Amino acid sequence: MIVRKEHMIEKPMLRPAPDFRSKLASVGLGVDDVAKQAAVSRSAIFAWLHPGLQPVRKGIRLKNAWAVARVYAAVAGIDKQDAFTALFVDSFDDHRDQRRG
Repeated sequence: MIVRKEHMIEKPMLRPAPDFRSKLASVGLGVDDVAKQAAVSRSAIFAWLHPGLQPVRKGIRLKNAWAVARVYAAVAGIDKQDAFTALFVDSFDDHRDQRRG
């Protein structure tokens, strides 16, 4: 089956907020801590923080983002949704603009 690009549904892509590491550090978490507690590989988080080194990756998997947000929320004492919003930004528009340009 051939799927034409114009018929594909584009999904929003997530990327870490610019101050992702600072937010983690502000509650006493490091990348290793989060990786271990969220059961997300350190290499995945490294790829999120350094996307230019692995350009094949398309963004952060939603389940991994939520796992990290839950860990951050528990330590920071905030709502999971607030943690998710604080740690991740939607890069859908950025990605679409890059393809056009």
